[in-house]
Amino acid sequence: MNKAIFTVILMLSFSLTGCIDDGQNDLQPESDVEPTVEPTGAADFDSLERRINELENETEELRYDNDKLGNIIVDLEANNSELMDSYEDLLSYLDNLTTDIIYLNQQLEELENSDSGDSDLLDRIALLEQNIADLEEEVEVLMRDKDLLYNNLYLLRDINSSGVHFESGDCISGCSVYTDEMFDEYIFTTSEIGKYGNLLFFGAAESGEYRENSGVWVTDGSAFGTYKISDALRPTDFVTVDDGVFFFATDGEYGYELMFSDGTNDGTVRVSDDGLNCSYHHDEIYGSTGNTIFWGDIQYTNGCDGGSQGAILYSAQYTPNGVNLVPLDGENIHIVGYQDFVVTENKFFFSTRDYDQDITSLYFATRSNITHIETLDDNFRYDSFATINDIAYFSRGTNLNQSMWQTDGTQAGTFRVKSFQHNFSDSVFISSINSDSARDLIYISVTIIPDNGERSVDLFISDGTSDGTNLLIEGEDQYQYQFYQDETDSGVYFSVMRPSNYGDDYHFFILDENTNSLDFIFNETRNNYGGYLNTYVSILVRGDIYLRGDDNEHGQELWKIDLQNRQIGILHDINPGAGYSGLNSLTYFQGKIFFSAYSPSYGGEYWYITV
Repeated sequence: MNKAIFTVILMLSFSLTGCIDDGQNDLQPESDVEPTVEPTGAADFDSLERRINELENETEELRYDNDKLGNIIVDLEANNSELMDSYEDLLSYLDNLTTDIIYLNQQLEELENSDSGDSDLLDRIALLEQNIADLEEEVEVLMRDKDLLYNNLYLLRDINSSGVHFESGDCISGCSVYTDEMFDEYIFTTSEIGKYGNLLFFGAAESGEYRENSGVWVTDGSAFGTYKISDALRPTDFVTVDDGVFFFATDGEYGYELMFSDGTNDGTVRVSDDGLNCSYHHDEIYGSTGNTIFWGDIQYTNGCDGGSQGAILYSAQYTPNGVNLVPLDGENIHIVGYQDFVVTENKFFFSTRDYDQDITSLYFATRSNITHIETLDDNFRYDSFATINDIAYFSRGTNLNQSMWQTDGTQAGTFRVKSFQHNFSDSVFISSINSDSARDLIYISVTIIPDNGERSVDLFISDGTSDGTNLLIEGEDQYQYQFYQDETDSGVYFSVMRPSNYGDDYHFFILDENTNSLDFIFNETRNNYGGYLNTYVSILVRGDIYLRGDDNEHGQELWKIDLQNRQIGILHDINPGAGYSGLNSLTYFQGKIFFSAYSPSYGGEYWYITV
């Protein structure tokens, strides 16, 4: 068989293993023993002839195994084709049932509106109502069958295949992801996943404990295409640029430093050297544009530890000749607050505080320098940055009254866009601003407190102008808004959590692009779905929300909010029983959602579901 074809078949076979539902791989090697060739003298013709015959027999066996493997692949492809045909038939049948229901409902409405009291008509109405109920039940069954074609759980690869063992709360064997436990029940995995091109990046350990044995790994989404590209320990903060990813990791010699990778071993390189050889991560990447990132080298009073003094700011730009590292303001230190920054198409906007002079300032940076925009006294704050194109939007004001501002980097282009006060005495706090780059819009969550203390938490939509800033939801006290953007089509959704007598009451909405208003989908209370939803660890793909959920029976596991069928519930109990699986780092990639989680059989590993 052609070598290239054989390689493709092997790759296909590995990508088809790992489904948790059947508990075993379809293909297993018959032996772990490698064939050996004994040294043979030139004069020992009998021995040489015997060895040639052995090799010919082994080659024939390999050809047989190869043909058998090819037949298995053909069967799998045929099964897959049949599955897709069944799915298409199911959808067609579903459409027909839906049409029948609509037609029967129309007939039913006509009969009910008629004035006749004829018993035959009443019998016909009863029959139609029964037919509709039967059809709706069939639709429900079909929708469940449809869902079975998706959301299957798979182990990406059992990277650390040793027996699972914990010591002093840490997994020291059998966990490729950093995994720790509390009280033998609450298990957590700590992971980060980066994306570039056709690869995912993550940290993993093949043996032993994660902190001492991890490296940088990549995967194309299959077990066969999952491998290590660098021995750099504990990679974190993956940020994608045009030609690769930047991240922090330690190689033991230089300590934690900035690194870059294009997904290959030779293309994974250290970028910075602060000379401190710190054993743990403390720097921060603020964002990226093109092939450039902006990042801060955090300065501590005692070198690697002590109190944080702020950061020396840098840009790092990947080029074919290497990475250019540029200090933006010499050795000057800037105290950049949490979420007090945003990277637009060409600029890095940020605010800093100077506690010695009691001032707060607004700046922007390009790849080579920093420009000052304005300075205010320390009673004022800049918070909640977002962007439309190359304009930064942010909240500005005191703790008692904030409004929305914009800046293009100039003093003339820095001004107030919108005040949310109804009356001059109202207190206003802007809790979040979310960017929607697909539509050049932003969404603002605003708490308004009038003199009477009856606060409201409102949601606004804006095109960046005062006239184009409009109310989406007029909320009440304790409303919490969660912004979602679909990973596949950039559709915008919101969940709104509001307190009720029946537990947390979640309402779900979708943005109508024609009217820039929200359409209500459905709502459900905790008393009905029976658990706690962590929407801060969640992702929306193809109109459904996948998230970390928790209930008494299953512990903390993978849940799904099915917006189409209006259902909320657990999707997979990865760590069976009431224990936590430590679900983390939900990441969409090529039709799958990847994440880290713990199971008793495999330890802390990387998994995925099909979507």
